Amino acid sequence: MSMEDMGILIPINESDLWCLHFCFLDLINHKLNEWVAAWIRHPLCTEHNLTPLQLWVQGQFENANLNQESMMTMVLIERVQLVLTVNVMMT
Repeated sequence: MSMEDMGILIPINESDLWCLHFCFLDLINHKLNEWVAAWIRHPLCTEHNLTPLQLWVQGQFENANLNQESMMTMVLIERVQLVLTVNVMMT
């Protein structure tokens, strides 16, 4: 039986929605971070089994002149990967 059926949740009530967000927002964000970390690392058979992250990095190199800006991009990518890895490990 759902919360709506039991009469304890009215989905169009702003207070009820706020309470749901307050209770579950951290869990929702955690699950979304896990999904993102997995999604950017899954192989795409139509792209010779490269991952979305690998394709993005490859595109950055192809579209850049490999100057200082592209090197800064690579540092940023490494930091993002580290944060995603730490977030997944904390679960």
